[in-house]
Amino acid sequence: MSTPEREEMQSSDAISVARRSFLAASAFLLAGCASSGSLTADATGGGSRSELPDGAWPGGRYDDPPTSRTPTAPKRSTSQPKQVAKEPIPTDGVIPRSRWAKAGPDVGDINPMLPVKSLTIHHEGWEPFVASDVEETADRIEHVRIAHRNAKGGGYADIGYHYIIDREGRVWEGRSLRYQGAHVKYHNEGNIGIMCLGNFEEQTPTQRQLAGLSRQVRAVMAKHKIPIRRVYTHREWKDAQTLCPGRSLQAWVTKSRASSFA
Repeated sequence: MSTPEREEMQSSDAISVARRSFLAASAFLLAGCASSGSLTADATGGGSRSELPDGAWPGGRYDDPPTSRTPTAPKRSTSQPKQVAKEPIPTDGVIPRSRWAKAGPDVGDINPMLPVKSLTIHHEGWEPFVASDVEETADRIEHVRIAHRNAKGGGYADIGYHYIIDREGRVWEGRSLRYQGAHVKYHNEGNIGIMCLGNFEEQTPTQRQLAGLSRQVRAVMAKHKIPIRRVYTHREWKDAQTLCPGRSLQAWVTKSRASSFA
């Protein structure tokens, strides 16, 4: 082989390596329900030790004391919601994950759900999200799933939450209730995770979103016989040093508990 041919091959190999490195680095963008940080690694991604995987959050660790820095989400429109026709809520009240998920969970690396005993409310914690249309919402949830799967330290086996509430109050299926979630460090066993799209340190939930959250919390409580004292927000768990679910949603949950989210 001539010298020019060898040099051309070496140059091509270098470009390929650089491209792979860039893609690998990009995969470390992690979604989650805090205003800062990453998570302690759980090799299963399903929370076998009730822990969550490490993630490349800007500004510190997920369960470190909160900082003013905010993780960066994939860019989406934050100016004005699109004015589109609303799709009807399914008769069972939950949009199936097949409507948004591009892949299923890693069933070989996930734990079965233990008897349900608690429920935890989260926010997404990325940059503010104002979209109300179905397609952009589905895309956002899929980005959360991908970021959870690609989290540094092994990643989750699937999106960490069991339900997602969007800005229109629609309820989306997340991780199947057959499986233990990955949303509260040390407390995932028997704990259903409900996440509201948005960053409620920087914005407020819509009235439709709060109504949808109320309906879903009541439905989960009734189905699994969860008492109101076992309904938490993320920051209320012991040692959960996080801003989740954000100041505005936290205030609403504190007030709504008195009426059992009626």
